[in-house]
Amino acid sequence: MGGQARLLVVLVAAALIALAVWTWLPPTETTQDAIKDSIVCFETVNVIAWPEGHYGEETLSPDLQDELRSTWQVTLGEVAEGEALRTQRDFDPVRRLIIARRRQSREVVVASGGRVVLFDVRRRTLRGEVIVRAAVVSWYETGAWDAERQQLVGVRRVEETSCPIFDYAMRERGDSWKVVARKAPDGGPFFYDVWTGESGTGP
Repeated sequence: MGGQARLLVVLVAAALIALAVWTWLPPTETTQDAIKDSIVCFETVNVIAWPEGHYGEETLSPDLQDELRSTWQVTLGEVAEGEALRTQRDFDPVRRLIIARRRQSREVVVASGGRVVLFDVRRRTLRGEVIVRAAVVSWYETGAWDAERQQLVGVRRVEETSCPIFDYAMRERGDSWKVVARKAPDGGPFFYDVWTGESGTGP
């Protein structure tokens, strides 16, 4: 083998080693925080709060429903694309919100959100995706509408005690990260116990 051929082999080997190292190199803390924010938004976007100023109403006007759906669609599009976006588009969070209010007319969902309780960067892919394993615990706040006093009373916060663990494929788009796919880890489903901090196969 000539000198040029040996040099080429060395360069190719070095490139492959560098690529292998890169695929397992974790993103910066700032990037990880951005990924967490997108995952939380993706997991909680379908829980919509009853609009402030309408707490005493047991249903919402068609125009207000359309406005809520439009906001939901925009928010979803900001944090998801591809398969992940398609799996969420058939859901109607506004309809679910109204049905829930009809079933419990005095109970009003006034806020919702979530937080990451488990997060592990798995690897990068040659497509530029970052694969992470995460669990998000969701919470919401409800209050009872007091018609006589025209105000909410007894506002309380409810948080899940167990939440599913997923593997997320994340892709960078400009200044943000989007969920492109979500699936249960091999051998799952697995769940994270918020109280004990342990993972297992049952909720």
